[in-house]
Amino acid sequence: MALWSDPLGSSSGSFVTSLSSFVLQGEGFGKSACTIYEVCDVAQRGEAPYLFVWLHGADGGGGIPEKDMQAMQRRLGRRTVFFVPMNPSAASDGLRFFWGVSYTKKQNKNALGFVFGEFHQEYLDALTGAVRQAKLEVNASRVLVGGYSMGGFGAYQLGSHAPDLFHAVISAAGYGLGTLEPPNAGFGAPQPESSDIFQAFLDQHVPRLAQVPGVFVVHSPADSISSFNDAAAIVGALQAHGGNAELLIVSEDAANTDPNRKKKQKLGHSYFNYALLHDTSEVLLYAQLRRVLEEERSEAQCRVLPPPFEMSAFPSEPMPQPFFRVEGGRTLGLSEQTAEEASLNWGTVIDLENTPPVVPRGSIRAALGTAWSNAPAVPGSARPPEPAGSPTGARRAGTPARSNALAVLGSARPPEPAGSPTGARRAGPPRGSVGLASATLARETSRSPRGSVNWAPPTALTASARHAPSLGLRPTPVRPAVVSHTCYWRLAGSMTG
Repeated sequence: MALWSDPLGSSSGSFVTSLSSFVLQGEGFGKSACTIYEVCDVAQRGEAPYLFVWLHGADGGGGIPEKDMQAMQRRLGRRTVFFVPMNPSAASDGLRFFWGVSYTKKQNKNALGFVFGEFHQEYLDALTGAVRQAKLEVNASRVLVGGYSMGGFGAYQLGSHAPDLFHAVISAAGYGLGTLEPPNAGFGAPQPESSDIFQAFLDQHVPRLAQVPGVFVVHSPADSISSFNDAAAIVGALQAHGGNAELLIVSEDAANTDPNRKKKQKLGHSYFNYALLHDTSEVLLYAQLRRVLEEERSEAQCRVLPPPFEMSAFPSEPMPQPFFRVEGGRTLGLSEQTAEEASLNWGTVIDLENTPPVVPRGSIRAALGTAWSNAPAVPGSARPPEPAGSPTGARRAGTPARSNALAVLGSARPPEPAGSPTGARRAGPPRGSVGLASATLARETSRSPRGSVNWAPPTALTASARHAPSLGLRPTPVRPAVVSHTCYWRLAGSMTG
């Protein structure tokens, strides 16, 4: 869709333009519809925008009204592209979601899925991968993620999952995994189990979240839906890890000021407008937020992920597959890969404008690198077997299927402690590569172990090259330096076989 066509509204002097809609869906999670909007006034059209990932709460039907986007954009004072996903629907195996935390019906007894759930790596990979690609597509200068209530919980999840991606995290009325609150505090969470889970959340996820240049936690002591004490503990832990975190306190008098709340219901959880939209939000949040967004990341913050692997091997002969060189959203030409070009990892990047409304299930994996069916093997990337007792269940037992996939520079995750919620399978040294399942595996994920792809490296959702036409995808060359919409990544590490 052309920019500035069909503006949805301009009540604040800014236009809201719908740029793209698509659906994320994977083997381990249900549909997660995403819409991308652009909000700015005429004078801001030429600016490199901020990309604002907005995560909705558990009520209200999801999404965000256009007038709210306009109010937030006006506070940010810059052309802003909003990336607005919907919380994923239930998976085929019954898992339900609070954004990237999944839970079963049994775990959600007394609505405690936010306490006893588990971080769902596949969905977090897919969503952060889509955000990375959107950043490239719109040439965003900064990326921030925010949300209210359950959305604030999701903001923590995305920030800790991909701290190198985000410049700021805003969690308003949010919460963490587990809780410090006693059973009689209204949450009904059993202790000490809930506190142990919360402490594990602090130990395992806060150190990564602390690498984000700014984390803003907006909360009220009067809130009876999400815990102020938990919010304060999260901020304290972030600061202890050297993070730039602020606890922005909403007074008890302002905690029930949203106009759409039920008149007799004073739960202290209705301060969305006060904290994020009205003039009160300027002093409370946006003055500090703008300062953080205007600063460059420090050298320490840029080293969130582990150092790249040494170059291992490169194909000496051209691969026969053609590719499209895409720049600035335009296809510049079709050619055969040369030997030099074959030393690059040709990713297949989603075309956000032309992707079908529903992407075929299992055909996309959040990983950089296209699984060429005839690509030469590069040794060393076989994944270790996963224990049968991992928290995600026996479906993860045994040795995961290996795939013909290209590893990419810098794609290893840092080691995680054996006691992490994602299970003992993550213990020990980082895995040597991340890859995309082969074309066959991509079509037949229902017969293969989940977890063949674990996390989203530095760009984009990708899919097997042979599926590109049917998915509406554009094969795009990728490397670390980004010029317009073209990004290149050199091969490194290894290739499973």
